[in-house]
Amino acid sequence: MWIESLNTVMDDNKVLTLASNERIPLNPTMRLLFEISHLRTATPATVSRAGILYINPQDLGWGTFRFFFYSFQ
Repeated sequence: MWIESLNTVMDDNKVLTLASNERIPLNPTMRLLFEISHLRTATPATVSRAGILYINPQDLGWGTFRFFFYSFQ
């Protein structure tokens, strides 16, 4: 799975290793954010490296997005 390639970025090394074995270090200000619909293909190694936040879709509506958008203007 493609997400398994990101395990080295998500651990303490914070170095992306490409299929060509090229290594790209992330600088301290970089962050990763993924939006996924399920974790069926994620291994325990991937899940343990990620901070997972579940938001029930029914709890979100346009009001929530509008509130946060205007609060940062």
